[in-house]
Amino acid sequence: MDDQVLFIKKRAIVKNDVELTFHKDYIWIYNNGKFPVAIYKLIGCRDIDKVEWDYMDAFNDGIIATAVQETDHFIFEAVDLGGREFRVECNEVIRSDREYEKEDLIDLLKESQRQIERTGDLTKKLKTQIEDLRHYLEKELDINKRKADQAAWLPEDKKQFILGQNALIERVLERLTQKK
Repeated sequence: MDDQVLFIKKRAIVKNDVELTFHKDYIWIYNNGKFPVAIYKLIGCRDIDKVEWDYMDAFNDGIIATAVQETDHFIFEAVDLGGREFRVECNEVIRSDREYEKEDLIDLLKESQRQIERTGDLTKKLKTQIEDLRHYLEKELDINKRKADQAAWLPEDKKQFILGQNALIERVLERLTQKK
């Protein structure tokens, strides 16, 4: 039994035959293994219309697929990581491993580009939030300094509290403006 987790890439059904293409890693991650793609050809399947193909690996968290030969037929079994089982009886099941095809590589490049764009968008958003926080803290620091300088009527413990807040705000601002 092969306990390798596979991720479905595509499915083709022609009459009673099914070809399932799986990647041996998430379909958006390049796998530099020798043969990163597994193909199962299910030939002469019975009750093919009763299999819920759309639910196989519906959450894209992978499946474990096996083919078991019985006396006069094969059983293709797939269990997704959520525990949902798929079972297909066929005349023959052929598994082959291969390299990526051009289409797979193009999909990987497109996904890499999307991830780069998402990372850029996230970085921009975080920089904006940091800048907003810095402006807010600078404003609070200015207000607290004026309170401490102009409020001679405040008791000493309140002035010390304000000065302590100022020291804390200054340290946070120092950390925000540090370049790493």
